[in-house]
Amino acid sequence: FPFQLTSMAIDRQDRIFVGTNNANSNLIQISKEDGSYSIVKTFDTKINDLTAWRCAAADFDQLDSDNDGVIDELDDYPNDPDAATDTFTPSALGMGTFAYEDFWPLIGDYDFNDCVIGYRFTNVLNSANESVRLKMDFTLRAAGAGFHNGFGIELDVDPNLIASVTGHSTAGGNTTLNAKGLEENQGKSVVIVYNDSFNHLRPAAGEKFINTDPNEAIIAPITFEVIVEFINPISAETLGEAPFNPFIFSSTARGKEIHLLGQAPTSLADLSLFNTEDDKTVLGTDNTYQNENNLPWAIHSIHEFRYPQEKVRINNGYNKFVDWALTRGLSYKDWYSDNPGYRNISKLYFDN
Repeated sequence: FPFQLTSMAIDRQDRIFVGTNNANSNLIQISKEDGSYSIVKTFDTKINDLTAWRCAAADFDQLDSDNDGVIDELDDYPNDPDAATDTFTPSALGMGTFAYEDFWPLIGDYDFNDCVIGYRFTNVLNSANESVRLKMDFTLRAAGAGFHNGFGIELDVDPNLIASVTGHSTAGGNTTLNAKGLEENQGKSVVIVYNDSFNHLRPAAGEKFINTDPNEAIIAPITFEVIVEFINPISAETLGEAPFNPFIFSSTARGKEIHLLGQAPTSLADLSLFNTEDDKTVLGTDNTYQNENNLPWAIHSIHEFRYPQEKVRINNGYNKFVDWALTRGLSYKDWYSDNPGYRNISKLYFDN
């Protein structure tokens, strides 16, 4: 952290707070899931110690404004009887990252900055711990691509369980949505977040890339908040586990999809592309979207991933990446961290 931390306490919701010990001390909340943090308040004095006061639920005001069985003090939605609690992936404070190499089925320049998207999923639960809606926040951070790409996410949920999808941006004619906002002709629930990254981010005048070349202008990222409403509350098992099945697709050839290693293509994928060029997918197994050495075309991290600069292969920025891929994740699970010898800082993009 860029702070000298001097004390720590944990509140009744199991959140971590720390203090700094300088003239204008900060009270900082830190996510235990991914280490992200937020300055809650700055004081005009020093914080020498923090403490947590132990109390029982019976010690709180027992007002339950929406009569859902959860008192207002512990209810994230005290005036909504259908919602009670937010759960986050990766955390309430931080965002994870999806990063794609879009030359599939060719390896390409393998810099994993053709499409870089921050993500946070918020599962809104009722008092029975059932999902009533799913909020999905996506931040398009970089597009170091010559190709035009769209972005979508497949939920392993029967489309008949979904009432509506809002917040996406699908200008263009390469996808078709039904009345609910889901993509047509899909076996599962597929949400198209946007059709073409270039509809939202463009390089500065006279330049070629978007936030991948440190010698070019920084372009402000854009965020989408997509909300999936369920007809009736569904169980956690029915919803499945985040980050679900995110993918990019060609804006000019909808069937060309690129998913995370081990994930299945959607119903609209062009299956003739598999096992061409460098791809060694075995459909129907978890050996999908990989080459003969288990190298993927898409990765995700629960952190804000520092992706390589333009035309820099990811293994030249992250020394342990290939070892991680060759073992299918058994070795160097922390390949993306800043441990000594892991990263070549001069090869990574740090400007946004």
